[in-house]
Amino acid sequence: TTIEGLFAAKYKDECALGNLVTSLLLELDPKADIALSNGGGLRADLAPGPLTYGALYDVLPFDNRIARLTMTGKGLRETFLKNLHGKSGVLSVAGARVEERCAGGKPTLEIVLTGRKKAERKLGDGDRVIVITNEFLATQGDDFGHAERIEIDEDGPPFREPMAALLEKRGGVLRPEEWFLPGKPRIARRPADAADCPSAP
Repeated sequence: TTIEGLFAAKYKDECALGNLVTSLLLELDPKADIALSNGGGLRADLAPGPLTYGALYDVLPFDNRIARLTMTGKGLRETFLKNLHGKSGVLSVAGARVEERCAGGKPTLEIVLTGRKKAERKLGDGDRVIVITNEFLATQGDDFGHAERIEIDEDGPPFREPMAALLEKRGGVLRPEEWFLPGKPRIARRPADAADCPSAP
C-alpha cells in the first residue's frame, strides 16, 4: 500500500484519516452496520510514501481491541449530539451519514444508513444497529453513550493488527481526497446562520 498525499490527524474535525480508519474497521466486520472511532485515538499523521507497520503504529499506538456494540437509533443519535457539542475528539463514522440541524431553537440530528446491507434509510428511534469500534469507546471512554450489548474479543490483538493485514491484502494507493470530500462530509453540521441554536446537553 502506498500513501499518496498527507492524511492529517485531526482531533475535533472530520478528516480523511479518521474516515479511512472507520472504513477499514467496517470492512473487518461483515455483520456491522456502522463503524466509529475517536479523534483522540489518532496520534500521528500518515505521511506520503510506502505504508509501513511502524507508520500505522504511530497513528494507532493504543492496544485497543475490536468491540461490537448493539445500540438503538435513539442512543446513537444522543451519542453523536453529545459528541458534537462536547470537548472530546470527533467521532469518525463509516456506514452512515450524520446530519445535524437546528429546528425550533434546538439541535436535532438524523442518521442515515448508507446502504451497506440495503438501500439508504433513516435510522429510527427503535431501530437497532451493530456498531464496530474500539474497546476504549465501548467501555464509555470519551463519555461514549450506553450500548445495549457489548462484545469484546478479550483474547484478540490490537485492532491495528487486522487492519494492517487488510491493508497489506488490498495494496494499491490511498489518496486523502478519496476519503474526505468537503462538499460531501460524512458528518454535516448545522448551517452557520443557526449558530444561536443552544448546544445539546
